[in-house]
Amino acid sequence: MLTLLSLMFSLAAAAALPPKSIVPQTPEQHEFTPPQGAGLLLDRVDKLPLLIGPTTPQAILAHRSGFSEAYEKAQIPPDLVKRWEAIEVPCTLVAVFGSWCSDSYHWVPDLIKLSETPNPYISIHWIGVSRNKSVKRSHWPAQSIPKKTRKVPTFWLFKPTPGGKTKLAGRIIENPPKIDQTMAEALVELLESALL
Repeated sequence: MLTLLSLMFSLAAAAALPPKSIVPQTPEQHEFTPPQGAGLLLDRVDKLPLLIGPTTPQAILAHRSGFSEAYEKAQIPPDLVKRWEAIEVPCTLVAVFGSWCSDSYHWVPDLIKLSETPNPYISIHWIGVSRNKSVKRSHWPAQSIPKKTRKVPTFWLFKPTPGGKTKLAGRIIENPPKIDQTMAEALVELLESALL
């Protein structure tokens, strides 16, 4: 009798639920990771390939048109180039960016343009991230301390300390700190204020 009652209760409960096809299903929000050697990581939103981990300015500019278009428009004034060249304190600048991010398209090309004027004291590293903005410890330069990145682009500046270690000397998160300032100006100011 108890089995018959529980069966009847189960059938009544099941009848009260909407059919499975009506129950809204929320897709899981995960990045697609292809099998080893099968291709690039695709963005979960726009389904385009992502640059993940250490990369180069050439790869960034070739990756998506937003970068190359901003690069073509970026202009670095000669006096700013001279200030860049005048930095004579060893440092490491880490640019963490999203190849899917419009702010990264807009600001990262300024640093690419600056980096075309070599400065042996400034070591620049480029790290691409997915929308979760996590950076593997192994992707950070050996001499820098891995930092949690919450917004992109974030430019991390490290300077050496006695004993061969480094410490964070400053950062710029997402946009230049001053209104109507280019990222190139902001980065040179950051270098000058933190290192000189």
